Amino acid sequence: MLWLAGIVVVLGLSSLVRAQGMLGGRILFAHLLVVAVVVLLLRLSLRESAEWTAAGRAADARPTAVSETAEFSGVSDLFRAPTVYALLATGLYYATWNLGANTLGQFGTFMWTALAKGEVAQFSQLTLLGLPTGFLAGLVFMRVVERPARHAWFAAGTALLVIAWALPAMLGPSKFTLVAVMLISGLGNSFAGESIYKVWSQELFPTLLRATAQGVTMAFTRAVAGLAALGTPAFALGHTRLFFGLLFALMLVAALIGLAWVPRLAKVLSTDEAMAPTAPALATPRKTAA
Repeated sequence: MLWLAGIVVVLGLSSLVRAQGMLGGRILFAHLLVVAVVVLLLRLSLRESAEWTAAGRAADARPTAVSETAEFSGVSDLFRAPTVYALLATGLYYATWNLGANTLGQFGTFMWTALAKGEVAQFSQLTLLGLPTGFLAGLVFMRVVERPARHAWFAAGTALLVIAWALPAMLGPSKFTLVAVMLISGLGNSFAGESIYKVWSQELFPTLLRATAQGVTMAFTRAVAGLAALGTPAFALGHTRLFFGLLFALMLVAALIGLAWVPRLAKVLSTDEAMAPTAPALATPRKTAA
């Protein structure tokens, strides 16, 4: 929800300073600096959760030959069964889904002008149409994300994503299919994609490994997207149907991972049971989504 709010703020600010030329660009970047500093100061004032503190005490209480490395002793557990399966599943899901989302976000205007022969201003206006829908759908997802019904909503969002990318793959890129991709995938992403990836990243890993796990999978995804972006314009122009066919195939792979693999992974029942089974006194069972 805050991500969407940030988009609205930037679009609103850019509409106010668009006539200022270079000064307008500097104002946009200056506002990012101000936001970053404010967020940093707020973050420094926050305390860690009771669950994190308890898990940290349990990890520190475990006997270790080298005390200086005690705080890193759990990282290797990330690459062992069963957590390594969760790492692979979430990393591959996020990477395959993100290639379509990143292409649309980074090269949407390019595809609209070069492949559909549209205008930049027109594409920007159409982009705004999807924001209210995404905002309302996000509110719905927030209501169901902790309930068993979440899986049905995720399946529906996944179906929308597959349908969205099937249109340009089968019908070719046009103004109709590109607008359909933007609007339909925008709705589907409220219940799948990055939204559900971040939920899984909290459920499938112990507290002390969650940040590391999400950092690893996110770094992998960004690296894949960056490498793919190097050849996206030339590939889209030279092999258009194959280009959209691959994006559609990747969305199918993401759908299979999310619907068939992730539900088979065991969710973390208790942080301290996972990180320090020898310290049951500190274990605090927490409720997880079904």
